[in-house]
Amino acid sequence: MAMTVADHLLERLREWGIHRVFGYPADGINGIVGALRRAGNDPQFIQARHGEMAASMACAERVLLPAFREASPAMVVVADGFSCRTQIAQAADCRALHTAEVLSMALHRE
Repeated sequence: MAMTVADHLLERLREWGIHRVFGYPADGINGIVGALRRAGNDPQFIQARHGEMAASMACAERVLLPAFREASPAMVVVADGFSCRTQIAQAADCRALHTAEVLSMALHRE
């Protein structure tokens, strides 16, 4: 099968060292989603609930999420926003706590 424009796009992303793509599939990117499936998970496609979340996760992927993935399991991550905690849990396999949870732990010496 001949390479499509989307296949060339993914090839360029890999050349640039991009190995994760966040997005929300819709009619406008169906060709890219198809190329992602053919690419064998490089780059990995991480589907978000909506476009704004995909943009937020892509920004976090530059510094925050890799740091969470490499951190000690004993590290405490504090994030007050529900969507922030959800994104950290989904993308970094790391549990973030709300400030109230951390204060409760400190008060009860957990």
